[in-house]
Amino acid sequence: MEIDDLSVTLLELKYCERCGGLWLREKGCEESLCQACSTRKAEFADVGRMCFALRTTINVDGEGREVFVMCGAGGNA
Repeated sequence: MEIDDLSVTLLELKYCERCGGLWLREKGCEESLCQACSTRKAEFADVGRMCFALRTTINVDGEGREVFVMCGAGGNA
C-alpha cells in the first residue's frame, strides 16, 4: 500500500491562558486560548481597551455574590 499525499502537521502542547486547560495547537501558532475559551471570548464585545470578561460567583462574608470580572489589554501577568 502506498500513500500518495502525506501531510504532516506539527503540534505543540499549550495551556489555555484563561481556563488553564491543556490543548494542542499547531506549531508556531500564536493562539493562547483553547477553542472553548476562544468561542466564549467572541461572545463579549470589545469595549475600548477591554479585551476579556468573565461572570463568576465569589464568596464574600459567607455569601455567594455574582461578579463581572474584566481584564484590560496589555497586562503584566
